Amino acid sequence: MIEDRIVGGKNTKLDQFAWTVLLNIIFSRSREAKIFDIEITLAEYDKRTFPRDCANIEIGLSKNRKCIDNVLMHAKNIIIHPEYDDDRLDNDIALIEIDGYAPYTRHIRPICLPSINLDDPEFSNLPLTAVGWGRNGIYNTNVKKSTIVHLVPHDECEISYPYLSIAQICAAGHTGEVTCKGDSGGPLMLQYRTIYYVVGVVSGKRSDSPCGSSVPSLYSNVYYYVPWIRSVIES
Repeated sequence: MIEDRIVGGKNTKLDQFAWTVLLNIIFSRSREAKIFDIEITLAEYDKRTFPRDCANIEIGLSKNRKCIDNVLMHAKNIIIHPEYDDDRLDNDIALIEIDGYAPYTRHIRPICLPSINLDDPEFSNLPLTAVGWGRNGIYNTNVKKSTIVHLVPHDECEISYPYLSIAQICAAGHTGEVTCKGDSGGPLMLQYRTIYYVVGVVSGKRSDSPCGSSVPSLYSNVYYYVPWIRSVIES
């Protein structure tokens, strides 16, 4: 299972970040342990309560109970970047084609692709949002969480990642907030006015750095891959 381990995060609202999905990868029992299926849960909030999630919503001084229905779908195809390098995590990005059509509702919506490259000195320290399920420090959590991290300048990130490429960016929290090991595939998002853009995909973190350390996390720079993403979608 791929779960985002948001260290130092807080619970999201029930219907917040409607484009996030929970992936459950099922492997075959053969010796090669190949992927047998990928379950894709849309409109997911609390992993314990499938197929419906509920939470109390505060409106003024009163609390109302609100619920959303989860939608379970499956992967039809996995498209790994043709130049992916497992050793250096170069081109660490893939696309999943859903088997069928995802519904478009208030709780299930797409996120925008970026139109500008954030890996520029003028965007240093830019606040970005990371979202996911999993671990908050030493404790497990089943509820979707979010945290704010900040873009780390490319030259500073090279201190932690000497082989950093132009297609990778780094981000870290000011007080220990961070995505951590096991986060691959999680979104790094920029909000501009009311619109969110997926600017990064969680790639990993140095194996010798514990969760919450000052070493930034590594992300694939989505801007760099927009032409490839569009070519796959349009083919």
